[in-house]
Amino acid sequence: MGKKGGVSAILDGISRRLEEAFPGVKLYGDQAVEQGLTPPAFFLRVLSPSRVPELGGRYRALNPFDIQYFPAVPGSNAELLEVAEQLMDILETVELEGALVRGTGRSYRLEEGILHFFVSYNLCGRRETVRDPGMESAAVNTGVKED
Repeated sequence: MGKKGGVSAILDGISRRLEEAFPGVKLYGDQAVEQGLTPPAFFLRVLSPSRVPELGGRYRALNPFDIQYFPAVPGSNAELLEVAEQLMDILETVELEGALVRGTGRSYRLEEGILHFFVSYNLCGRRETVRDPGMESAAVNTGVKED
């Protein structure tokens, strides 16, 4: 992964997709609760990112998101379902450092008049290991010690 980092770069990619597809709809992040939210609006929420170690210093970074949509007309299930279907296509991929990353586990549910759209963008990476120059080679003396 590049200089900016996985989750932040993915959030930027999601934001760009939403701004292109829904011009004029406000996007909120962590500050939404403090600022108040004016519908229609999206609230981008990072769920529980994790890293799964793999062989050879590699890992898989799991980055799940809950993209919440607050409709212009409160309680409008038709609006929520329409936006959900659009998000299925729009968030199939996002751009991350010039490459497209595919969204997996795309699903949604309607809850208390809000759309919750779930998607994960999973990345592979390699942990850089620091080599200790003092451990490059070692001599081992084997044999039987005579008394």
